[in-house]
Amino acid sequence: MAFNINGFNIFDNILFVLGNGEKIYFWHDKWIGEAPLKFSFPRLFSISSNQEAVVSEMGLWQNDSLFTWENGSLDQLLALLNSVNLCRSRKDKLVWKLATNGTFSVHSLYSCLINASTQVSFCSSSLWQGLLPPKVELLVWLACRDRLCCRGRLSSINIISPSQSGFPLCSDASESVSYLFLHCYHSWRLWNWFFSWWDLKFCLPKTVDALLNQWNSLYYGNFQRKFWLNLFYAIVWSLWLSRNDMVFNNKETDTISLCSLILVRVAT
Repeated sequence: MAFNINGFNIFDNILFVLGNGEKIYFWHDKWIGEAPLKFSFPRLFSISSNQEAVVSEMGLWQNDSLFTWENGSLDQLLALLNSVNLCRSRKDKLVWKLATNGTFSVHSLYSCLINASTQVSFCSSSLWQGLLPPKVELLVWLACRDRLCCRGRLSSINIISPSQSGFPLCSDASESVSYLFLHCYHSWRLWNWFFSWWDLKFCLPKTVDALLNQWNSLYYGNFQRKFWLNLFYAIVWSLWLSRNDMVFNNKETDTISLCSLILVRVAT
């Protein structure tokens, strides 16, 4: 399995530190050398009688299945393992190389993904502020990345048929992230209802991340910044919940009721 974005592989930044050898897989984990041993010594892995063993379970090699010219691979493996010493009193440890303390964090991974990807254009400083529950921030992040499983996306990967890809509140277009949150008439009315508070005449952009970037230029001061960002999150979250109510419960919420609900969510 690989997780790769423009050359960034998450598994290249995970390091196993050997302790008692009870949690690290001998062949599959990268715990010694520059790659898992199954890739460094594929022939030895293919004839191993215990391919799923952890390090502590290994210790004996019977080379009856090796050809004479393959003994060199075994010698290399044994030389590599010669420096290994198990410590029975210490557990194996997984280290995240991108953090100074070795502990994984979403922030460190996200920073690397932002640096690795040339496709991300939205303002990352507006995300992961801890102003709202993580599930709300995650939803906004997915919306900015255009990665929510809307009907249009499900149809494009043949999960549902094209005839089922329409937006549940209206059948004018296939349901996409931008249509759901911005360009549907119901969503457009909702955004304009809040813009009217500040007497703003606003043209909604093409994508959610573009709107978030523009949104950040419309506040002044720290208090107003928190309120303004909370409002953005609350609108996106409420539109998503309203959409799900329509899809799964056949329950439609009118715009005025949704606006009132958003104000309650911002206030609390």
